[in-house]
Amino acid sequence: MEPLMLALIAISLLVILVMIIYLTERVNSLEKRTQEAVHSMKDKSAEPKGVFAGLANKKLWDVMTGQIPEGLDEDTVGDVRERYQVVLQKHVEGLFSEGLKDGQRGLSGDPKNTRWITTLRGQVESWLPQMQVNAIYKAGLDAANCQTAEQQLPIRVVLQDACQNLYTKTQIELPHGLIDQMLPPMAAAPSGESDQAQASLPAKTS
Repeated sequence: MEPLMLALIAISLLVILVMIIYLTERVNSLEKRTQEAVHSMKDKSAEPKGVFAGLANKKLWDVMTGQIPEGLDEDTVGDVRERYQVVLQKHVEGLFSEGLKDGQRGLSGDPKNTRWITTLRGQVESWLPQMQVNAIYKAGLDAANCQTAEQQLPIRVVLQDACQNLYTKTQIELPHGLIDQMLPPMAAAPSGESDQAQASLPAKTS
């Protein structure tokens, strides 16, 4: 009888030992998976989010002009800059159009340097320096009452300088034809045209 009891006790102890080893391995495995999940969540939370890496307003401008914060690598900044080209162009065109419409209505406002820009991948709030914002808006304002190529020339110079400044700072090439698209050049009046027009008027009689 005693050998049988000893055998049962031995088997029971063996089973308990196996269960302890199994449960220990399971606990270790669960703990490892939990740690991996936590690390994965931390990594994902640290990753830049959104089309513009979570950047907007002046932070987006700062990164585009070389002030890159920790956590953003060069590849991410390059991808953002490619998408930012559309934002910058739409912001510039919007400012000029705003000034042009105000000029046509005989108004004059104070343009804001922030503007919501809609892209194919969503909206983003853009920010531009106030000096260039004012210059582009004023160019549109003056263009509304421009009558001749001579009057338009200084407006084009101001618009060109303001746009070139923005594009140079953001390391983006100024799109060919952008200035002409916003402000189509006027044809210069032929030489002597005003004299001919004056000569065609009827002479005054005394």
